[in-house]
Amino acid sequence: MMNLRIKSSGEEVKSLQELLIVLHLSPGPIDGEFGDKTEDAVLEFQEQQGLYADGVVGSITWNALKKAAVVQLDEQNQPSVESDNRLMSWQRVAADPYKDGYNRFYLREDAAKAYLRVYEKVKQAGGLLTSSGARRALNAKVNPSRSATSFHYTGRALDLFVGSGMEKTKTDPFIISSDGDRLWRVYARAEGELRWI
Repeated sequence: MMNLRIKSSGEEVKSLQELLIVLHLSPGPIDGEFGDKTEDAVLEFQEQQGLYADGVVGSITWNALKKAAVVQLDEQNQPSVESDNRLMSWQRVAADPYKDGYNRFYLREDAAKAYLRVYEKVKQAGGLLTSSGARRALNAKVNPSRSATSFHYTGRALDLFVGSGMEKTKTDPFIISSDGDRLWRVYARAEGELRWI
């Protein structure tokens, strides 16, 4: 594989753009043209992974992209923990697709039951709930935003999708505010009358 950079084009660039989208980065349209948006997405990925951030996709960046995509898809589609009498099983739960947020993810069975109760209340109130992840693969790369000791590995945590809330109070589906030490209040935007959940 040759190095891909600004002004590169072709099927390899298209494959690169598809990988970046899997990783929830924004390379622009999947058109096989390596432009400014694709370069920005590559730079963001390289920075996240602690790679030399030059916007060029050589063998090191390409291999890191493929590994990260495998982990990402594994976390969304195929829990690897087998159910038996000693282990809790994984359950796939629904979420609301919004921008780049997931429309489904996996949680441990007991956490999934609690999540579904909250999700149902949010839906009844007319709100949206979307996520940027929950179950984390054991081989996921650790970085400043991915701790080595996290409830995500055991399916007991989920991330609300930041792109769907907490940014624009007049338009985002939910807003979160601090409510004391380690407590947070979540406000969901809904149509019709105001309801507390």
